[in-house]
Amino acid sequence: GVWPAEPFFSKVVDVMITLQLPRFVWRHPETVSAVLLTLIRLTIKFMEDVQIRRQEKEEDSEEDDYFYEDGNEDGDEEDDDDGLLFEINSDERTQDTNIDISLTSEELESLASEVAESLSQEWSDVVSGVTLLDQLFGYDHDMLNINTQDEDDNSADMNGGNIMSGWGLEDGVWKHTGWNQIPILQHQIASMTELQALMKIIGRRPTAENSNEIHKFAPRTLHDDGAMGAQLDPFMRESVSGITLSGSLTEMLPSEAVLLKGSSGALRRLFMAKKAESKLLSYEMSGWADVPSVPVTRPLYLKRMPSAPGGPIIVCLDTSWSMSGMREQLSKAVVLACVTIAHKQRRDCQVVAFSTERGVMEAGIITPDCEGIQRLLDFLMHSFGGGTDVTGALKYAMETLDSDCMSAADILMISDGEIPD
Repeated sequence: GVWPAEPFFSKVVDVMITLQLPRFVWRHPETVSAVLLTLIRLTIKFMEDVQIRRQEKEEDSEEDDYFYEDGNEDGDEEDDDDGLLFEINSDERTQDTNIDISLTSEELESLASEVAESLSQEWSDVVSGVTLLDQLFGYDHDMLNINTQDEDDNSADMNGGNIMSGWGLEDGVWKHTGWNQIPILQHQIASMTELQALMKIIGRRPTAENSNEIHKFAPRTLHDDGAMGAQLDPFMRESVSGITLSGSLTEMLPSEAVLLKGSSGALRRLFMAKKAESKLLSYEMSGWADVPSVPVTRPLYLKRMPSAPGGPIIVCLDTSWSMSGMREQLSKAVVLACVTIAHKQRRDCQVVAFSTERGVMEAGIITPDCEGIQRLLDFLMHSFGGGTDVTGALKYAMETLDSDCMSAADILMISDGEIPD
């Protein structure tokens, strides 16, 4: 047989398939104990409800039969025999404890559906919220705090869960209306190819430290007051950058070594002459180093340089009346995309909303923790309104750049361009 018994088994399976609970547990193994305890608790509740419903039916049946006995006014011996016959049949009926006989299949189906719905109510918000966090920050965000101790039975031996920082199953944040905005914004991001291209290049800067890709940038010139940027250093000799002339035997091309292999003395003398004059074809070895420099203004060409993600992303968001409606949705989609790409690049994302009525309103750094996600959800439910004050927002962003952690930050201003003089 199956556990739990039918029809409760089928109802629970249907709910789990609807919630995609098996996939959720596979991605988050720490929830296995909590899900199993929930199933055990609901199975016990279903059995208790069936027992209560069966007893109620028996009591209703007994009340109907006793009413028939008391309602007879003839008082003859035949009535006494009928009453005795009822008591015998009642005793025989109460000895039968088979649920299928006491309750019809329709009643069992109804009870199973009611109890199985409790599983959906308990886990639907958690599964949907954690799934969205998986899409934004990956499966290792550790935002779910699982405590498998059964609240109905405070026995200590039932606490076998993995306790971690984050929200619990019954935390009110899973019912936050901001979760409903994320799928809509993700759909908009998927249809905006220009935004996806911008997110791939935003914040990348020419640097030798922690570089992971090669991109084209404007050439840089040395400047004592400039920011740190990648410059070719011929003395580092880390990789091959081209072909040059030298007298080094370790870096010469194989074609030069052929001169030594020949039996002709003239070829050997030619090789020695080229070595003495440092004219052997050789690999050019060099490396990249970060030095104070500034990019060339109006460059004629772009140079391939090593690059790496920069510092935090500061998003200055216009929250004026003109940004309401579709523009507001697009702005929030850009912010959500910045949050996602910043996490992938291990950077912080800070949102600064501005308008003339409220002044500069800092939304704070949005990170994959309780405070950061709460800020993001509150921001997604924030309605735009007021005038436009770009100057205050930019001043605030520039002041933020003075801190050490924001020295390599990128400022992205989102506005509709309707800025008063």
